[in-house]
Amino acid sequence: RFNALPAALDEPQIALEITTHRIEADLEHHWMKHLSGHIGVNAMAQRNTTDRGALLPDYENSAVGAYWIERWKNYPQPLELELGLRYDLQRLSAGPFERDTSIKIRSFRNISGSLGAVYALSARARLRAHSGLAWRAPHVSELYSSGVHHGSASYEQGNPYHGPEQAWNNSLTLE
Repeated sequence: RFNALPAALDEPQIALEITTHRIEADLEHHWMKHLSGHIGVNAMAQRNTTDRGALLPDYENSAVGAYWIERWKNYPQPLELELGLRYDLQRLSAGPFERDTSIKIRSFRNISGSLGAVYALSARARLRAHSGLAWRAPHVSELYSSGVHHGSASYEQGNPYHGPEQAWNNSLTLE
């Protein structure tokens, strides 16, 4: 054949498979006359496998979280309050690695929360205040990447000692 490509070019450089399962449940409630909110849970299980040449090792990631949000509003009172709490637990199992056949297991858990208020100054003006504490577990690529990332044409090296990030955000808004 004229200008035929070698048969090896028909094979992929890398073959990977990621399978993710998610489930969520949310219950909206009205406990009392002026109090309403949500209680919920969510869970995720993820498995990533590759046959060769991967930037990341095979890994399994599972996470579960539960939250509770309450809102107090007594119309026509000008004040509205909201409080939210959340607990998360994540487990990451990664490996084996190229030179290390062990499996690395990391677990992360934390509580997040928020408190907000809205005060109606008039029919057209509102003052909003919010304070929130949140966290994020490191992604598997931040921990264990090692090699060329073909999508960005860069070399990446993870740090297996990364811990979770935390943020405390506050805002005060006049609208």
